[in-house]
Amino acid sequence: QKQIGAVLAAKFMSGELSREDVFITSKLFHGDMPGLTRRGSTLPTLDDMTPDEVTDAIEAQFELILEELGVGYVDIMLLHWPAVMDSQDGGNAARRLAAWKVLEKMYARGQARSIGVSNFSEHH
Repeated sequence: QKQIGAVLAAKFMSGELSREDVFITSKLFHGDMPGLTRRGSTLPTLDDMTPDEVTDAIEAQFELILEELGVGYVDIMLLHWPAVMDSQDGGNAARRLAAWKVLEKMYARGQARSIGVSNFSEHH
């Protein structure tokens, strides 16, 4: 996201674009995805966290995304997936709820114009 932020900053500063010209979507990832994410850009495995730790981690990642993009808000922020693939951990529902509450808070603050989920099924 740093690279995208640098390009946006250059375009905004040159007057070629304004923030309102660009629709920005981002995702809160958890767990490294080799080949898809760079090391350090994702959350730790949520299965190893308490709901309070999830809250802190999601808030920190959300802030980092805004900082790296160099914008005060995103147009939509998605929670990437509900849990580690095939996880049967009984605490997943509480962790998902904690993560969703952070999205709601950021939405209320105006840091996300819309919020949503990605790769969730009906049972999530």
